[in-house]
Amino acid sequence: MRSVRRFLAAFALVALVAAPASAVTNERIENVDSGACPPMLDVLFLRPVGLVGLAMSAVLWVPAQVMTLAINPTEWKLPVDQLLTRPARYVFVDPLGSH
Repeated sequence: MRSVRRFLAAFALVALVAAPASAVTNERIENVDSGACPPMLDVLFLRPVGLVGLAMSAVLWVPAQVMTLAINPTEWKLPVDQLLTRPARYVFVDPLGSH
């Protein structure tokens, strides 16, 4: 019972951290609008949090990929896109100050 509680608490923590990284759009932002955050906030806070979220998403990707391949092998790209590509784009590709 105790291990189930720990697992659920860890899963909730991962979901809270990884959710903002997966909410990034597919379109690349070409110019920074006035409502965006300052670049230093992006560099010092948002990108490191996104990197941690990417690491947690990579850990969650393994069981998600196995489940997807077992249930519907034709949708194998879905976990890759949601759990690896989007968070990696958020951390490494999006322009500074665009979040």
